[in-house]
Amino acid sequence: EVVEHFQKDTPDRFRTKPRIRPRSVSPGKAQAAKLTVPHTPQLMTRGRSRPTHILSAQEREEMELAEHKAQMFRAKAVGETLPKFKYGDVERKSCTVPEPFNLHTGSRMVPSTSAEEEKLPQFHAKPIPKTIMAGPSGVPGRKVLPIVEPQSPAFALKARMAERKPRTEPEPEPEPVVKARPAPHRGVPVLLPPNPRKATL
Repeated sequence: EVVEHFQKDTPDRFRTKPRIRPRSVSPGKAQAAKLTVPHTPQLMTRGRSRPTHILSAQEREEMELAEHKAQMFRAKAVGETLPKFKYGDVERKSCTVPEPFNLHTGSRMVPSTSAEEEKLPQFHAKPIPKTIMAGPSGVPGRKVLPIVEPQSPAFALKARMAERKPRTEPEPEPEPVVKARPAPHRGVPVLLPPNPRKATL
């Protein structure tokens, strides 16, 4: 029976559980009906300004003109923005009068009007010295250096190895023997040897 019950019946996890009713909505504890007290709704239209008087075109132009005059730039006088001096009025000095400089060097300079200084000095060319044309002067003579003869570097090892090696005298080369080839005889035909290879099928 337990096996049949397990195979045929629906598991409990697939069954819907009954909803639990709240205790406040129980039919036995219902509240008695009361009269509704009306309240004025707090609408936003109460805070709006609704002017009853509408401005005419002339009044609107006058308002715009007054606003434009209030925003106009007015140049301030010189010193109007500066802070006022708290110690009272200051005595104003007169303007500076420009005067020429009285330098002492002006009295020292005496203009010279002599006829000798007015004459320009004359230029006279001097003759060329003869030593310049003869050759260079004031330069020492050229030193003739001896010609350098190239020599092999004298290494110490090179001299030691030369002493150890025996000196071998060069052998005289034998005179080459000239062998003349015989002249070909063209009277007899040349017979070549037969080919040793066999023909394969």
